[in-house]
Amino acid sequence: MRYLIIILSALFLLPPTVHAGQSYTIDDYNNSLAKAGIPFYERYPASFYTGFAPRIEEPGRVHFRAGRGNQVRVTAILDEYTVLTYLYYLKKRYDAYNEAADKGLFVTKSTDHLEAYRRIIESPTYNILGTIKDFEDQKLTREQFYQASLKILSTLNPGRVFPISIDLKRAFGNWKQKVQQYAQNYNDDPADLELLKRFLLKKDETLVLSNQMLPGRINVVYLTGEREDKLTAIISQVLQNPDDDAANFKLAKDYFLSLTAGKYDFRTVDGGKFVSALRCENPDSECLLAYNEFTAIHPNGSVFASAKDRRGNPIHMIRNNALMTFLDRPYHDVDHIRKEGYYGYAPKMDWQGIGNGFHNPGVSHHLPGMKHLYAELDIPEKYQFLWVVSRGPVSHGCIRLSVGHVWENRHVFPASPARLKEMLYFGNHSADYDVFDIDGNGEAEVMGTQYYIAYSVKGKSGDSRRKGKNFSVADISKNEFYANLYGSRDQFVLEGDTYTFPNPYVSYFRKTEADDKQGAVISRQLTGTYTLYEQPYEKDKVQTYRLPPKFQKQLSIKDNNKSVGKQMIRIFGRISGCGPFKSEWSLCYEDQFDQEFQALLGQL
Repeated sequence: MRYLIIILSALFLLPPTVHAGQSYTIDDYNNSLAKAGIPFYERYPASFYTGFAPRIEEPGRVHFRAGRGNQVRVTAILDEYTVLTYLYYLKKRYDAYNEAADKGLFVTKSTDHLEAYRRIIESPTYNILGTIKDFEDQKLTREQFYQASLKILSTLNPGRVFPISIDLKRAFGNWKQKVQQYAQNYNDDPADLELLKRFLLKKDETLVLSNQMLPGRINVVYLTGEREDKLTAIISQVLQNPDDDAANFKLAKDYFLSLTAGKYDFRTVDGGKFVSALRCENPDSECLLAYNEFTAIHPNGSVFASAKDRRGNPIHMIRNNALMTFLDRPYHDVDHIRKEGYYGYAPKMDWQGIGNGFHNPGVSHHLPGMKHLYAELDIPEKYQFLWVVSRGPVSHGCIRLSVGHVWENRHVFPASPARLKEMLYFGNHSADYDVFDIDGNGEAEVMGTQYYIAYSVKGKSGDSRRKGKNFSVADISKNEFYANLYGSRDQFVLEGDTYTFPNPYVSYFRKTEADDKQGAVISRQLTGTYTLYEQPYEKDKVQTYRLPPKFQKQLSIKDNNKSVGKQMIRIFGRISGCGPFKSEWSLCYEDQFDQEFQALLGQL
């Protein structure tokens, strides 16, 4: 198979520069980058994030899922706190990076992404610093500041911010038909709630039914006794009085609120005024769920082992088909910085005790041994190595992401390590697709990404597993790539330029309320044809660097708690900026960040 990779150019790390009046845009930044990957000078640099994804501090408002096709999806609800603090968060990173640079934390040759980040923050095109000042000078109302922040957030993340508007009356009406289908085999008295509740004890089906109320945006994994009672009452009502729309709506709304447990309890701005995201007070009027979401879809490398789907296609395996949380150990917390250089000194975030989780590509390419790439891929000859993720089998057990996406995910996730441990990872069954209505228009699609790169490694053990081979620059056959990725037998149909998937399987998840380890996967087949949605690849935005020699040497220490160097690297994934909203929300992690950051800088 033929593969395509394009590499970005880079310069030396520059000191802070004032760009007063100079316009610099996200298009300028993106156009300076590769289509995939990060080149670097010598093995192995550290890095930090220079992109613009939002920070979500509420773990229940982030959905992180791996699906068939070697991609992970991060969908984050842009609640009131996230939008109002977004510009302060960008400025906090700007200030922290500049202070660290001024005090000599970053040394040696590096990519020039920090300078690009600074130019975006200072650019009059976005007026980030000026908008903050205008708000603090009371020239902007809170509502106007929210709207300005949301506009900047959307502009800096093109194609990844979606205004969601869902008519819940219509959604609940559609769901009633599924309730009726589920209860059609019940022949006893529907008014006898105890009998009916016993009928509901098939937990898998009741979980699936509950999630179908608003597919992809409930993601409930257990039913408490209270929830079982509410679902029992709904089925009883639907069986006895299917045409009583008012009563059916009230019960459905109460159940929805129970399942989502405050997930949508926040405000947005509509028509210049703050309103609830869930506007559903009067059953005689509209019932609207309206807010904004950020969704990023990242290609990933999978394990060397393969699996077979239900039609016998060999497919790439998702190692952990489970519901999991991020772990820590006595020698590291959730932001594990491994001592091995090929992990890139970026967080390796584990959800299984044996070490499975996600991390950087783990494979580098020695460019002087592939000299044709310099000219063919426009790589400046000063670079020696390349990191780029393979959308194929390259791993022992982890999910591998590009370095830029590792850091981006860490910046989307809660800054607080304690809150991050509450966030869930959803690992689909290997044969199950991630089917999601990404823009809330009522049409679910198979999630994918515009990324057609794969490679093999040089050997089966040791350092040879950390070096890539078989790169050629040529036009690739997308069909050939997808036949390998999804399976060639009865999986997709190409109609013009559109790929469709008939009757795909999807994954739901089950665990008990007390179970804090992992849950079981429930696979179910959807009926109908689903179009493939492919999100453009988000180019890697990270600054590479090395620490001063004293702290660079400490990266070989296994215990993160005894390595100041590792702590200096991981702190850049925990930046939190809340501005004047600090006192309003306990979610703000800025004080904790400041305390740790200043203590680390004090050791320089």
